[in-house]
Amino acid sequence: MYIGHLNTKPAFFHRGTDLPFPPDEVREDGYLWDWQTVYDTGVDVALPLDRECFVGAVRLQLAEGSEILSAQVLADGKPAGILDASRTPVRLGISTMLSGELIIPVGVKAKSLTLRLGTSLKKLDFAAPEVLGAYDDERPLIWPTPASYTACGGAPVAAGPITSDGSSDAEFAAAELASRLQERFGIYADPAGAPVKVVLDERFTGERYRVEIDEEGITLTAGARLPLLYAVETLIACGKDGRFAPAVIDDKPYKPMRGFHVMLPPRD
Repeated sequence: MYIGHLNTKPAFFHRGTDLPFPPDEVREDGYLWDWQTVYDTGVDVALPLDRECFVGAVRLQLAEGSEILSAQVLADGKPAGILDASRTPVRLGISTMLSGELIIPVGVKAKSLTLRLGTSLKKLDFAAPEVLGAYDDERPLIWPTPASYTACGGAPVAAGPITSDGSSDAEFAAAELASRLQERFGIYADPAGAPVKVVLDERFTGERYRVEIDEEGITLTAGARLPLLYAVETLIACGKDGRFAPAVIDDKPYKPMRGFHVMLPPRD
């Protein structure tokens, strides 16, 4: 399962038609229509997908000075989400036009999207839209999505006898792996399966870890106890009926601290 950005190359049309409507200016960081070009007619941004995907949201970043009346997402031609300035409560001295970063919720499966932008005598200037979603890429569902996953092909292997390099951290992780195999798949280790080794390697800094699965064996490597336990959980996530598809997974956090805020107290 892939979860993240769905890459797509946009095409531009007059709103509600199949008539091409190219931008006045195409930049490396976005697209621009002068107000005298777009007037109040609007633009359709076609966002084709290369397969059926679940689309969570579409993100649009309008440049400074660019405002629109509405941003609607059509999924396979059907309305799926909208931001409409006319539905925004009017506040004294605050523009009811849409500007800046826009997140349009979608929440449906689709093979193609259209981002329909309503304009009103303002320049239209925005960066390439980002489609956020997911699709089944026949990989195991690992969450958080690892930094690198390389499928190696070949038949899935069963986990065999578990050993470690003798360090206390590796032994702890090996014992945890045995417990998790029993808990998740009802097995301790298949005597005929591929040998599993847990290795402590100081060259793996921070919380980086690696899981390597092939017909010769399964190896979990990290530089400390905590990332070894992350490797254990990643391996378990890769399993199906107690077997593991050959792959190399290399992961590390992209932020210096893992965590999230829950139920923050209100400010006085």
